[in-house]
Amino acid sequence: MQAVRPPPNIRTYAILLDGLCKNGELEEAMALFHNMEEKKLQLNIVIYNTLIGGTCKAGNLAAAKDLFCKLSFKGIQRDVRTYGIMIDGLLSGGLLGEALNLKMKWWPREDVSTCELFVDLISKGELDASLQLVGLLLSIVPVMFVFCKIESFPLSL
Repeated sequence: MQAVRPPPNIRTYAILLDGLCKNGELEEAMALFHNMEEKKLQLNIVIYNTLIGGTCKAGNLAAAKDLFCKLSFKGIQRDVRTYGIMIDGLLSGGLLGEALNLKMKWWPREDVSTCELFVDLISKGELDASLQLVGLLLSIVPVMFVFCKIESFPLSL
């Protein structure tokens, strides 16, 4: 007697996509994703976050942006992780202005996360990008506010 296996569910596909993306097999991951769409599976934010992260990691920011933008058309709500993945991808691709713009649209007030972005850039040795961020902040928020943020930043790297 043969065992009958249930068809793969969305969690199974999510695990496969994650493995493919982590191993740099983006073409296979995208083919699987399109196969899932053809099967009319109920794609969720986990699937999209995995693919956005994989495309960013592979340096394919155009595909990442496309997936990110399609979420609203598909009726899927972006979450904190989605924005974080996209912002990190833009930063890694050297698109500081776009990363900050996305951050400001998503969380429009200056807060600790912008300061953390600044600290993160410095800790990664990306001094040019951190200076660009300061320049962008100076054009967005009052000068005194930015200097207060920077002054309170511990400079022991």
